[in-house]
Amino acid sequence: MPYLSSLPEDATLVDVFKAYPATTKALLPYHEALMRGDSPLSVADCSTS
Repeated sequence: MPYLSSLPEDATLVDVFKAYPATTKALLPYHEALMRGDSPLSVADCSTS
């Protein structure tokens, strides 16, 4: 059973974004600030290759 019962069992993050666009609108700028903001680590330091 999915955590959000309005979504299918095999839902992906894209499905969540489509189902809740207002939440996505607030989440994306936060994500960008968190992942792309000032940091002592470079992008290469954070990669998981």
